[in-house]
Amino acid sequence: MDICPDYYELSQPQKSIWYLEQKYPDTCMNVIAGTLRLKGLIDYEALKKAVQLLIRNNDGLRIHFRENNGEISQYLTPYTEKELDVVDFRKGKGLEDLFDWDEEQTRTPFAIFDSDLFYFAILKIDDNSGGFYAKVHHLISDAWTMGIIGNTVIKYYSHIKCDPIFEDVKKPSFFEHLINENKYEHSDRFLRDREYWNKKFEVFPEPTVLKAQAPEASSIYSNRKTYITPQKLSDKIRSYCAANKASVFTVFLSALSIYIHRSTGNEDIVMGTTILNRISAREKDTIGMFVSVAAPIRIQMNDSQNFTEFSDGMLKESIAILKHQKYPYNYLIRDLKKKHKLSDRLFDIVLNYQNSKFSTQKSDEDYVT
Repeated sequence: MDICPDYYELSQPQKSIWYLEQKYPDTCMNVIAGTLRLKGLIDYEALKKAVQLLIRNNDGLRIHFRENNGEISQYLTPYTEKELDVVDFRKGKGLEDLFDWDEEQTRTPFAIFDSDLFYFAILKIDDNSGGFYAKVHHLISDAWTMGIIGNTVIKYYSHIKCDPIFEDVKKPSFFEHLINENKYEHSDRFLRDREYWNKKFEVFPEPTVLKAQAPEASSIYSNRKTYITPQKLSDKIRSYCAANKASVFTVFLSALSIYIHRSTGNEDIVMGTTILNRISAREKDTIGMFVSVAAPIRIQMNDSQNFTEFSDGMLKESIAILKHQKYPYNYLIRDLKKKHKLSDRLFDIVLNYQNSKFSTQKSDEDYVT
């Protein structure tokens, strides 16, 4: 695809990330990173070439940003072979040193303007394992993109080991998405989506909060609590979903809504979620920032329903949101500010269901992420 003109405006999802970047500059808030470890005897030259081929064939990685009079725009840079760092942990503590190095790299922010917003390193862990580290900025990447990176490098690595001159074809251009977004904003569908969202918030609800909001924090650092669902319970949830034609997301959304209702007494609940925002097969094969970082879900509680009936309603609501998902959250906030006394957000609680792993395709390679 011929790319013209040279400079493009940011997409609506990219603008959401840029607003955060301006609010919290020089932090790692918008850094996405992961490490893929291969097991066995590693062909490091093949792995280096696989990463180089990934960069060459995906223009979304080679986007740079430039600021002019307070306005930010993006442009494509030509492919040039990158000097990849090779980090050797074999003479130290192995994985322990890798984890420390990984954390330090991930906490280091990118320089935003006129520079690469990706970083790859080849890792030598011990005599029987190695791999690569991938770090990208949220302006050019989302979780789905990380899956593409992992899948593609593993695929290229397997091919190159057998055929050193393997090249593959260039992947779909991220600039196609920018063109399609512009077409959408001048379409009848855009008007229908705007009408749907404005009608949904024609009467504005009380904010849904579980505790009083603290003054805005100056630090972005936070803690994570991780719970692994026991296999027996996971199997029960999946069996329930199969028997009732439900999704895992709507089951958890229903459970969380009921909890909030019983904790707060709210009968009109608004939460947020993220939406993949990749409709076509080409978009699902494109590296770039697509995800809608904030989509509101409005839930009317009904104590006369049982859980299955309520969950079925959540599924229908989710389908409606997906049908109208392309309308940008930034535009909805702008619309509602004209009608209601609204700050910069519609909700305080977000339920995010992610179905993307660093690498998801079947492969002959033995690896962990």
